[in-house]
Amino acid sequence: MTPLHAIWRALLRSTRNMAYFDLHRRIGMLVALLIQGILALWALSRLIPLFTWWQAQGTTFLNFHLWLTCLMAWAIMVPFVVIATLMTGLGSDEALLLAVQPIDPATRLRGLYIQVLWQGTSTWLPGEASVIGLALSLTCGWAALPWLLLLVLGALSMVWLSVLVTLLVVRYVFPHPGWALFCAVIFVTGDMVGYLLVQHLHGGVGGIHLPSESSGTNAPVIFPGGSLAIATWLSPVAGSCTMLVLLLLAWFPLAQRTGLLYLAALQQQQGRDRSPRAFIISGFDILLILLKRRRTPVGAILFKGTLQQSRHFLAWLRLIALVGMLLLFPWLRPWLASLHLNDILQVAFYAASVAFLALLEYAPYAIGSEGARLALYLSAPLNLTTFLRARLCSYLLPAMIIGWLSALLLGYWAGLSMLSLLLALVLLGLILTGYVALAVLGSAWDADLTQRADDPLQTLVLEEFPITPRRLLLLGLTIPFFGGMLLLCWKLSAPATLLALACLDMAVFMIGERLGKSALARLSM
Repeated sequence: MTPLHAIWRALLRSTRNMAYFDLHRRIGMLVALLIQGILALWALSRLIPLFTWWQAQGTTFLNFHLWLTCLMAWAIMVPFVVIATLMTGLGSDEALLLAVQPIDPATRLRGLYIQVLWQGTSTWLPGEASVIGLALSLTCGWAALPWLLLLVLGALSMVWLSVLVTLLVVRYVFPHPGWALFCAVIFVTGDMVGYLLVQHLHGGVGGIHLPSESSGTNAPVIFPGGSLAIATWLSPVAGSCTMLVLLLLAWFPLAQRTGLLYLAALQQQQGRDRSPRAFIISGFDILLILLKRRRTPVGAILFKGTLQQSRHFLAWLRLIALVGMLLLFPWLRPWLASLHLNDILQVAFYAASVAFLALLEYAPYAIGSEGARLALYLSAPLNLTTFLRARLCSYLLPAMIIGWLSALLLGYWAGLSMLSLLLALVLLGLILTGYVALAVLGSAWDADLTQRADDPLQTLVLEEFPITPRRLLLLGLTIPFFGGMLLLCWKLSAPATLLALACLDMAVFMIGERLGKSALARLSM
């Protein structure tokens, strides 16, 4: 039996055993398939008329947008491939076990490719191919076959390219972040200068010009750049041949060197300094000192969470993303006004959405992400009610700070009066209270004392990813619940909205606290 055959059989047997013996995983797979089926039906209802309209505009127009569709489908797979590469190839015990086996680098790289392809795209690739292929078949007939072949071969090539880029980043970028940032700034600056130069040479229009078959004139396309210009006139057969050649090169001549790169990246990942470093800006240490002096459960949990998030550079990047969302508010106000939302609802809705997106990665996993650390809280001299309320306050306080500061800024831009701004703050507080209470108290049902995180990658997955069926169910419940609260604000009058949201928050808090206590009580038995 060859090593690749052994790896493939181990993957299939592991998947079969997981589906047969693990009830939670089986339920999670069923929920994921159900969600994917609903998304597939929705996508088919949108893609079929869209493809029909593209076909009516002419062959060139159709080819361009089909290439763009393929590129978007491939781009959706990239994050899953990167996560699978980091977890399977660089952060798992299986990777360390295979690293000490007498396997040549080319075979090792092919094994990594098979693992990433199976674990990262086993559900998305067949789903995308089926949905886009069915929509194209109903629209274009047999002419859809080359595009479907291009979609599949391009996806397989994109998996290999994503694995290669991930290994290059781990090997050369992570050890030298300063040089990497400098090169990225130079690259972005050069790209912007080139784009402005092209825009100047074309009279201020920097898009790709596609000839219209009806008028014979060039019509600018809203997507800038020149990289898609070649793809516009490249047939799907030629594109499929190019992707096939790329796969053959990756699988045979380049496999040896890429395998050596994989070994170097694995050694780099295992040998790097894993000690946590805090990225604490000036003045932020004062907040930590104040929290440290609060000898209460809420103060202790806030101090622990604040210090833990300050150790991750990505947490500070999220703050930059929130600032970017706030800066988009003036451009989105006409769209909000088209929904017949007054200025109060615009400010409350947008500020609530900013706080919702800021906590979407954490709140549904507030208690379940603790894993084995939860045993320390359960063994402390605290009753379950105190712990649940402390955990709820530790998430509700940041949500209120983010939401209210955003509302004050947005209210200033919208020109709200003091009374209108106060009403927006009250609405925002009720919305965030209900969402945070449902997410935090509901996450107690996902608590598992056997989960451990031995490295930063496992910590990231445990704390910020819906990796269990109950997390998927809770995440699927919190999103429509948040949207339902916004709908209440939209459809009811102001007094009725305040009363309905207050009653809803009280019901969620009382029911969630009782269910959370019962879930934690079973763990402490």
